[in-house]
Amino acid sequence: MLALVLIVGAGALALRFLPDDSTGPVAAETDDPGEPLPAPAPPGYSETSVFDVAVAPGTWPRTSRDGEYLALVAPGDQLHLYDAAGERLWAADLPADMGDSLGIARFALHEGAPAVVLETSAALWFWPVEGGEPTSVDLPDDAVVQYAGDSSVLVRTGDGSLVPADGVLREVEVPEGSAAMLADGERVLTAVVDGPWEWIDPDGGSTQVVPQRPSEAGEMDRVVTALQEYVIVLWRSNQGDGRYLAFHDREDGTVLGGVEVEETDVAEAGYASLPIGTRVASYGPTVVDLETGESAVVPGFEPEIAVGRQVFGQMDGRSAAVTADGTATELPAGAEPPRGLLGDHAIVVHDDHLYAIPPQ
Repeated sequence: MLALVLIVGAGALALRFLPDDSTGPVAAETDDPGEPLPAPAPPGYSETSVFDVAVAPGTWPRTSRDGEYLALVAPGDQLHLYDAAGERLWAADLPADMGDSLGIARFALHEGAPAVVLETSAALWFWPVEGGEPTSVDLPDDAVVQYAGDSSVLVRTGDGSLVPADGVLREVEVPEGSAAMLADGERVLTAVVDGPWEWIDPDGGSTQVVPQRPSEAGEMDRVVTALQEYVIVLWRSNQGDGRYLAFHDREDGTVLGGVEVEETDVAEAGYASLPIGTRVASYGPTVVDLETGESAVVPGFEPEIAVGRQVFGQMDGRSAAVTADGTATELPAGAEPPRGLLGDHAIVVHDDHLYAIPPQ
């Protein structure tokens, strides 16, 4: 049956932050080449940081998908937004009545504009990236919030699929036999097991997308999932009993990349959006460069997040970085995998402190 996915889941910096004691921009120009990182750096990045800032314990900073913004929950119950030049754009006090958030400051498209979203057990709170007061949308008790889309939110309940719009959650009627996979604004992408997918909106409008068959493939085996800008489809190989895993453009169905696999390679792959980057993407043990077409299957690799042209994850219980040519590099002891990419700087966190580190 079709899997329903639960997702729990870039301006060079030449600035260094002043002490974080105001609500305005806190960056200042400097010729300082950077401070030493307090731990080894992940592969491909320097062991110096060009700026650092404290984050609230137990929280998880995020960068926007285009790498233009960084959002984090700071000590003192504040939400901070930084740009790719390393300047803090604004700081906002968290509302006293919002309750405890999950601690992940995500980016989402809300009311047609980019926003930072924090989720609590009772509501979704949105802060416009351009600044301004937050708004909130109440969540049903049985809500499961998915962030599979590139910049939008899908709320699933026992009764159906909902999207935030006009201060409320609007229901989207999913066709019988289909499953809601991700949202883009008020549109919801729905898919069947082995056919075209459809975009549905709350007003009942729909657009069908027929996937392009890869030249390496025969008949479609099944739609695996939809993550970020892609629908991932498993095709039967046109030679032998193998399979071809293809990444399709979710809007027009064209093939953007793929890799020859055995069905067992992806049978138990997880459904997470962070390994789906803008340059490389990973599903299960596969790594595909979406720009060059290079691809590889790396047995035993469990992807966690794509950063630049690397995918970071686990291999045999150890942290590793993998590229689309199949090269796997173990992270040094004490190194942390990046949490995202701001401009071309990796964001890492050590002991509740965030560091932006340049590429080598």
